[in-house]
Amino acid sequence: MRWKWLFGFVLFAFLHSVKGQDTTDTLSISFKDLPLEIVLDSITYKSGYYFSYNADAIPKGSLYTLTRKGIHIDNLLNILLVGTMLEHSRYEDQIIIRAKQGVSKEGVDGSRGKVQITGWVREYRSKNAIEGVNVFINGTTIGTVTDQYGNYRLTDVPHGSYILVFSHVAYELASYSFKAENNNSYAINGLLDFKVRTLDQIEIISDPIVSEDEWPRYYRMFKKEFLGSSANASRCEILNAESLDFSYNEDTRVFTGEAQEPLIILNEALGYQVSYELEHFERDDDRTSFYGKARFTPLDPENNRIRKKWRKNRMKSYYGSITHFFKSLIADELKEEGFRIYSVKDISEIFNKKMVEIEPDDILARGTNRYEWKLDFDDYVMVSYDKEVESTQYLSSLNEDEISSNGLGPTSGINSHQPGAQKSMLELKRTYVTLDHNGQIKEPLGLTTIGYWSWERVADLMPADYDPKADNL
Repeated sequence: MRWKWLFGFVLFAFLHSVKGQDTTDTLSISFKDLPLEIVLDSITYKSGYYFSYNADAIPKGSLYTLTRKGIHIDNLLNILLVGTMLEHSRYEDQIIIRAKQGVSKEGVDGSRGKVQITGWVREYRSKNAIEGVNVFINGTTIGTVTDQYGNYRLTDVPHGSYILVFSHVAYELASYSFKAENNNSYAINGLLDFKVRTLDQIEIISDPIVSEDEWPRYYRMFKKEFLGSSANASRCEILNAESLDFSYNEDTRVFTGEAQEPLIILNEALGYQVSYELEHFERDDDRTSFYGKARFTPLDPENNRIRKKWRKNRMKSYYGSITHFFKSLIADELKEEGFRIYSVKDISEIFNKKMVEIEPDDILARGTNRYEWKLDFDDYVMVSYDKEVESTQYLSSLNEDEISSNGLGPTSGINSHQPGAQKSMLELKRTYVTLDHNGQIKEPLGLTTIGYWSWERVADLMPADYDPKADNL
């Protein structure tokens, strides 16, 4: 994959103070693909006005193209600064650019501030603009599409640590981790390369792709493992299932899936349409593993009855979920939210009455920045959610052999046949994994879940930025 990122900020203050020079308020300008700093220098040259600004707040990386004759300098600056959370004022021959009044680093009540992200997306070789690229923050409802010039803009992005994703059916998927804070406007530009799928590439695949006649059977297997078997799964539909290819290795008994484009999932139980970039899917006799990047688009309810149903289903899916757990862990509010955690050396110890409860500090530490944390523990961690009992669909699934082989069955000792508190096990596959402020794991295969959270799949997945107390449905 060949793509590059252009990402940066100017970290100095720029100030001219030359008085007495003639100035003009009306000028003619013409520039193409120039950064804002160069544009401002050009305006200084043509108008005699000098600019004062802290370049931390100036978006660097976005390129401006504009032609105007006889435009007033105030109107010109209004055009240039639109959407940047910046404003300008004039004093003699000085033009001061600063953050708009009332925009602060943190809210008065301690809530996180918000930033804007802008940029463009172009083809790697030709540098031509790419229209229709999905640009979104992974796992959230925050996203947009590039316009005919390849430009995009995301507004009101809360401070935090994120993965920004660039997705287009004809180009290789690209993503970038970044930290949004202060009052900066962020510029993140992408150069994407075409997807290349040739006959030679297909011929070197070691696992044979299943035939057209076999495809429906493998699709049913995929749908069950991917969407799950909960009540929500019965209300989910993959709208472009034809984009899926499956392969099966008879020697290793490994079943894999690949999507040629983002999977479009209509979740009528929760009221979302999910665009899911499937990056990995594999199923063997022991377990299922998959990961990808998702954008959630809220649906519009047809009536109040559906609105109330969606709101209820969303809250039920969120409370007790692994995302709810991680957010509560980060906030040090496990007990208040209904969670208890235990250190376990073996799954068979799950009902050991002498099992010792542990504290958040025993498994969680601060990460490299204020928006990230490290999840680090030995052996297993058992998580019990006491505010909700196991669903009947989950208890029914415990009798199925393929589910039992995932460590979910009654023989594992993790559950009985009677509904009880929802219990899940966590196992690290690396030294530690990184959590962002929304409770998302940055190393997708670094953590294995067993039990209730392993049974919950994409059909029960909620946006990472979902807040049950502020759902604007």
